[in-house]
Amino acid sequence: MESIKDILKAIAFIMVLLIILVVIRNIPEPAHNISTSYKEWTEQIGLNDTENVKVFCYDGDNSITVGFEDENGVEGYKELCNIINAHNKFVDENSDYFPEGIKISFENSDGDNHPTKAVFFNDWSEKYGISDYLGDLNRPYTAKIQYAFIDMSFADTSLIKNGVEIDVPVIILLADSYAPGGSSLALLNKFKNAEQVIMDFRSVDYDKGEICKEIKEYSPNIEVYSVGFTGDRYCLEKCP
Repeated sequence: MESIKDILKAIAFIMVLLIILVVIRNIPEPAHNISTSYKEWTEQIGLNDTENVKVFCYDGDNSITVGFEDENGVEGYKELCNIINAHNKFVDENSDYFPEGIKISFENSDGDNHPTKAVFFNDWSEKYGISDYLGDLNRPYTAKIQYAFIDMSFADTSLIKNGVEIDVPVIILLADSYAPGGSSLALLNKFKNAEQVIMDFRSVDYDKGEICKEIKEYSPNIEVYSVGFTGDRYCLEKCP
């Protein structure tokens, strides 16, 4: 009898473990993993309120990095844009909130081990070698998001074309295997108040004048730059 009881206890124990494992596997992964001391900012710009993107946020050495993972196409991208616009509005209304020199970036990807499709940042970025030439624009420092870096190889430009307008003055287009043109540049219409576009096609032979002309068809008053090389660094060359 004792052996039967022991067997029944063992079976019951195993069943309990199986139930626990099933419950754990079915617990939804948290949509937000936000670890920052800037609590008022997170609440005001809605980092905790997204429904179509996962949000990750952490502080660094006088820096804040926010990561977004798309989960629902256009609706997710709209939430990302709304957060960036809300951030810029927050900075306008709370100019002394962030410490001087802080670096803030919003990075958009499809999740772990997936390439970054776009980075929106305020001052500079160590990614992709673009920090070499950003200083050539001589833009004054601000905690507002000033730059949109878009990797044309991975970004779904249809999302951007169907998204909401975003208030970022500098757009950096990266392509290392082809020079995007035509309808792929229609995304520029969604960047209200855009002032400058950088064609970072440094690994590609292309007709700079033709691509510049196409860009200005979408944004007639914008300054267009290509990326060249001088001395020991990349630099900007203004297109006529």
